[in-house]
Amino acid sequence: MPVADYELVPEKLRKRSDPEQFSFETTADVSALEEIIGQERAVRAIRFGLDIQSPGYNVFVAGLSGTGKGSIVRRFLTRLSKDEPVPDDVLYVHNFEDPDSPRALFLPAGMAHRLRDETAELVEDLHEQVPKAFEGKDYEEQRRSTAESHQEQKQGLLDQLEGLARERGFELKSTPMGFRTVPIRNRKPLTQEEYEAMEEGPRNELDDQMEELEKEVREVLAEVKAVDQALKEQLRDLNQQVAMNVLGTLMVDLKKTYADYPSVGAYLQAVQKDIVDNIEHFRETEEQPAPIPGLRLPRQEPDFSRYEINVVVDNSHTEGAPVVFESNPTFTNLVGRIERRAQFGALLTDFTMIRVGSLAKANGGYLVLNVEDMLRNPFVYEALKRAIRDREIRIEDLSERYGVLAAQTLNPEPIAFETKVILLGSPMWYQLLYAYDEDFAKIFKVKADFDHQTDREEHTIMQLAGFISRFVDEEGLRHMDRTAFAAITEQASRMVEDQEKLSLRFSELTDLMRESVYWAVQDDAEFVSARHVERAVEEQGFRTGLVKDQVQELI
Repeated sequence: MPVADYELVPEKLRKRSDPEQFSFETTADVSALEEIIGQERAVRAIRFGLDIQSPGYNVFVAGLSGTGKGSIVRRFLTRLSKDEPVPDDVLYVHNFEDPDSPRALFLPAGMAHRLRDETAELVEDLHEQVPKAFEGKDYEEQRRSTAESHQEQKQGLLDQLEGLARERGFELKSTPMGFRTVPIRNRKPLTQEEYEAMEEGPRNELDDQMEELEKEVREVLAEVKAVDQALKEQLRDLNQQVAMNVLGTLMVDLKKTYADYPSVGAYLQAVQKDIVDNIEHFRETEEQPAPIPGLRLPRQEPDFSRYEINVVVDNSHTEGAPVVFESNPTFTNLVGRIERRAQFGALLTDFTMIRVGSLAKANGGYLVLNVEDMLRNPFVYEALKRAIRDREIRIEDLSERYGVLAAQTLNPEPIAFETKVILLGSPMWYQLLYAYDEDFAKIFKVKADFDHQTDREEHTIMQLAGFISRFVDEEGLRHMDRTAFAAITEQASRMVEDQEKLSLRFSELTDLMRESVYWAVQDDAEFVSARHVERAVEEQGFRTGLVKDQVQELI
């Protein structure tokens, strides 16, 4: 076979694009492309991973940098999430049984703020109406009647005790330590000298009488104490009855509003019980006098923060399912944190200082992370795996887990986790995680491979024209005529070093378009032409060609 049949002529070194083959004059005449160019395999994988609801079917989107996988995933999720239901709001409330374990409640989107505002209004109304209820004549008369009845009963017991002591020749004296029995002789208290001067027999008999009387005194005093305790309980019951009368009016509408949410109803019932048990905190009390005249001391106000509502996830303005792109996936940004405040040299916290991260904000929707950013931050990958595996978000501090910070801590109730996680990264990261982490394949069962090139066919070339049209409109740039578009297609083939392929590394193509527009603006041209694209390519080579030129010079 002749050698000429294998000869490579210069014309074959570069595949030219004829501008006349295009039916449009400029890219302004081309409809903007909404579909994705040359990524059918990746798109089908992503759609499958997002549609299937079985555990572990999260998606790893693998592709070279610049292939547009991040922007494509964003567009894909934005369209998909609009038709999905909005997830519930999440709020943390005080746990009246175990204050160190705040409870997590869930309400339909927008209702968490409503509950928070209504609860705050309830506390304000109690401050206003409770003092009025306890200042009423009916309450004062009932309290006075109850106190007088018990006082008469108590005084009767004390009178009985004094009479018993007199019958036996003793007198009762009240001391800071209680009642003391004193023998009476000749209508006078027996002195210590007289007691010691008595003969042994009469003295022992007196001691026995004193011991027997003191026993009876203790029994009567126990009855007196029981009367005091009964008075205290009856007054407390009276106060609680008044409190219930006030609360019954204020909370009836609140309970009706949230009757369809058992967890919220149980919380409101716990709030009501705590308010009734601590109703004295809502009563106006007189300011305590200062120990030093003229010295003003701050009043110790009761703590009403336990009735607050901490709305940690607010979906009131969310349309469809949430889509969260976490650009800085640190442990606290992903999982959340428990803040603290310094008080008298100690770090204190409570449920109002719980803050959630991206896991909770994306709950019920989609969370997108860059795998390299995730692995660069310690403990983040383990926290993500634990949330996916256990299907719950447990908010905790790293300092507490590893015992670095000894301070007051909380153990918030975990939040159920139902989110699709999408990782973006290069194929190298996928292979490394697949090889060295046995859990990776179990929780990221779908791989979406983004290609960096596609066939140079008429269909894909027109898709590229539609992509340029959309990109130019989005960024407000000047459109390209068909000579410029022909130059762009030639350059797209040169990027992959294949005459029959086009590059899909859109970041490089969009940079080339931006720079071409720049030179068109310098020429004050209405449209970008081929010479502007060629100038952009030349300038790129010149800016980055210092080392190449020095090597050429050495050669």
